[in-house]
Amino acid sequence: GTASTMLFEVGAPLMGLALWGRRTSHRGGRWRTTFAKLHVREVWLALGVGFHVALMFTIRLGIFPYGMLALYWAFLTPGEVEALFARLRRSS
Repeated sequence: GTASTMLFEVGAPLMGLALWGRRTSHRGGRWRTTFAKLHVREVWLALGVGFHVALMFTIRLGIFPYGMLALYWAFLTPGEVEALFARLRRSS
């Protein structure tokens, strides 16, 4: 509901920090390791996908939710996409 929407919106800046932490993790440091341990990126992506799927089924917004869902693929590396599809193939 409202709480998860607010968490998603307020968490957007944390997503930027999480991406920075992952890209510079080889340097070490407290902030980088904290963001790596918290899995901020994964939680933010899951909240965003859930939010836009809920919008798709509850509110008439045209193609907006579909377009937003299509953009989430940009946050995944090619290796993560391959692993996701491999996991889906194994489960079916």
